[in-house]
Amino acid sequence: MKRKCVDRRQALLVLDLVSEFEFDDGRKILAAAKRIAPRISRLKARANAAEVPVIYVNDTAGKWE
Repeated sequence: MKRKCVDRRQALLVLDLVSEFEFDDGRKILAAAKRIAPRISRLKARANAAEVPVIYVNDTAGKWE
């Protein structure tokens, strides 16, 4: 059953997940990101099902693709 968001002050904020990981410790952070990505995906699916807005924030230094 689809549940709608009742409180319109709610949103899912997804921060800084777009990266090439080309920096010191990038491999370590990439490994951690791969571990948490499925959880974030499930959370996003739940937000979408509940019609909770999903907001993406990222600093890509002009490399949007």
